[in-house]
Amino acid sequence: MEHLVAILKVQVVVLVVALYVAAIFQVTKGKSGIRGGVISTRRRNNVTRFQLLGVTVLTSGYFTFRLIENPSQLPAVPPELFYILGGSNLLYLAGKFLSR
Repeated sequence: MEHLVAILKVQVVVLVVALYVAAIFQVTKGKSGIRGGVISTRRRNNVTRFQLLGVTVLTSGYFTFRLIENPSQLPAVPPELFYILGGSNLLYLAGKFLSR
């Protein structure tokens, strides 16, 4: 039974890594549906959207790896993460407000 659990853990890690690689590949090839979102169609990249995307990707990676370490329970959210996510969203909203 322990071997089965170990094999399943490896398969989950491989699946998660494959999903991340596929998403990154789609973004770099311009087939992700984010054209006009993060990547501007007018050749002007939006820095506030990049930073929000970056924080979101890093947060999801953090929770993915914490979940892989201990799959029996969901990881606790560190209080500092609320400040980081709140600041990131505040910068995004300030950029939207100032661009109008």
